[in-house]
Amino acid sequence: PSPYLQGIFHGVPSTFVRGKVALIGDAAHVSTPHRGAASSLAFEDAESLAQALEAGHTVQAWSEQRHRAVSVAVETARELGRSVQFGGHPWDSWGAQEFEALWKSVQ
Repeated sequence: PSPYLQGIFHGVPSTFVRGKVALIGDAAHVSTPHRGAASSLAFEDAESLAQALEAGHTVQAWSEQRHRAVSVAVETARELGRSVQFGGHPWDSWGAQEFEALWKSVQ
């Protein structure tokens, strides 16, 4: 009788670096919740940036590599969300095999 609606957004900026500022976590990307908590992407951002700097890579090189990885993760979440919402799946009759197949189809 009273549906609950909530906007779900996703996006990745063209770069994670401008001047001396590097964006990580929620400042660097918005992912739909279908792939999991955004905190895992934020942790990966911080860890990969620290490793890149320790290895002597430039922040710009890190940004380019991280942009590719995050774009794939955000797109996977978007596709999974689209499939869950609009895929017409018979959830009540699914078992572990069907859920595993769905997950593999969007990875």
